[in-house]
Amino acid sequence: MDVELEKHGYKVSRPRTARMMKALGVVARRRRKFKNTTNSNHNYPISPNLLNQDFSVKRRNQVWVSDITYIETTKGWVYLTVVID
Repeated sequence: MDVELEKHGYKVSRPRTARMMKALGVVARRRRKFKNTTNSNHNYPISPNLLNQDFSVKRRNQVWVSDITYIETTKGWVYLTVVID
């Protein structure tokens, strides 16, 4: 933060910046390292890619696609899944 303040012409030290942040209730949040959760090195069967990114269909209920994502909340992890027909 003190580097950013210096860019705008303010001269402050790290201890002063720390005191100001503490007084304002501002906390630094560290960026987490990326954690790979997929293990592609396995001997399990892999389903073939039948669509090959071609999602054009002539009728309903012919092709289904889905995806899942993980969202970190203050209560823990929430899993969001979307299925599209």
